[in-house]
Amino acid sequence: MSQTQEQGVTRRPLPLDGVRVLDFCWAVAGPVTTKFLALYGAQVIKIESRTRLDGSRLGFPFIEGRPGVNKSGYYANHNPTKLSVRLDLGKPEGRELAKRLARVADIATESFSVGIMEKWGLDYGELSKVNGNLIMISLAMQGQTGRYAGHVGFGRTLAGLAGIDNLTGWPDGAPAGPNQPYTDLVVPWFAVTTIVTALRRRQRTGRGQYIDLSQLEASMHFLAPAVLDATVNGRAMTRDGNRAAGAAPHGVYRCKDDPPQSGWCAITVLDDTHWRNLCNAIGQAGLQTDPRFATLLSRKANEAELDAIVEAWTLPRGAGEAVETLNRAGVPAAVVANG
Repeated sequence: MSQTQEQGVTRRPLPLDGVRVLDFCWAVAGPVTTKFLALYGAQVIKIESRTRLDGSRLGFPFIEGRPGVNKSGYYANHNPTKLSVRLDLGKPEGRELAKRLARVADIATESFSVGIMEKWGLDYGELSKVNGNLIMISLAMQGQTGRYAGHVGFGRTLAGLAGIDNLTGWPDGAPAGPNQPYTDLVVPWFAVTTIVTALRRRQRTGRGQYIDLSQLEASMHFLAPAVLDATVNGRAMTRDGNRAAGAAPHGVYRCKDDPPQSGWCAITVLDDTHWRNLCNAIGQAGLQTDPRFATLLSRKANEAELDAIVEAWTLPRGAGEAVETLNRAGVPAAVVANG
């Protein structure tokens, strides 16, 4: 395999070497999309302005613990190896410079609300006039058309709208989405796939393409069983804490405080072999034939009682000790990391 010389460092060629991306995205889902394009070898030119910096520049953690627009580790994680250009797209001069960049780009990406790029004269219809080979993707919350196309929001609101938050948390508690909106890390995989597919199509046809990707539709893909159950059976799935339909026990169990470890361990029992191994490891071989726990269905029916038995064993032990014992016996388990 040939190698490429870049800033004095020799590296192997990457799939998107030679591809240039004009990146109008901001926040998380869009920048993570172009992050992957950059890591695959593309030259990504990120467009910002002094009056509208990417808000993730103010995300923790900061270098030396001091906030600053060029000190955010959160921002750096989403934008590695990208080039940065500051353009005021509210002014004709800035928009003209953006068009000049589009003329020599292969891909343009944007995640603004519907109508913003058109207002600036930077929508696909206009940019394709200066570059007929351009591939452009828009990542609006609910796509470019339809009654909800004007809906404005971010990952947190999208996770709620998609139904992900409603299925996350404890049965007797409020919806509890993760700290980093799940949707922000789901959407990029769909976006990258469509972009690469469009590049392959352009190789065959020589033509550019416009991609209208609804972040909501991409996010709901991972809720397909819940959507199908509601549509066909009229049932709404509910929050179930750390439990999983095809496993028992399945959860995070308290252990003895043993700094610097977290005092928790995660355990998953997926099949009868894991179950036998767990029973032997915790000194409860008789549970294998106990009618309450002998099969997956019976374990699911008595899961609260089963969780109490498992935690009675983990609680006197440090997480590391518990996990080592379980792993040695052939039970999937891990310490819950805390830093």
